[in-house]
Amino acid sequence: MHWPDDLIVVNPLGMPVNQYRVADGELRFRNLHGHSAGAWRTLTYQDVLMHCALKTEVAEWLYARRGLTDGRVLKTAFQLKPAS
Repeated sequence: MHWPDDLIVVNPLGMPVNQYRVADGELRFRNLHGHSAGAWRTLTYQDVLMHCALKTEVAEWLYARRGLTDGRVLKTAFQLKPAS
């Protein structure tokens, strides 16, 4: 689920679990619990790299939001090529 500057990640049952946003040049997130939300926390550089390496929904959103590439391209960006 996308808001203009935010991404809401939902679980398989469709319930929101995390909210992400870029603020002051940093990627931040908070946990969502029913009708309440936790405090915003800043992801580290390593956290962002992990999202990219795992090709998460967060990485796709971040790439597309920042105009780096169409987020769908990220699905194949980190796949290893078979050895010859």
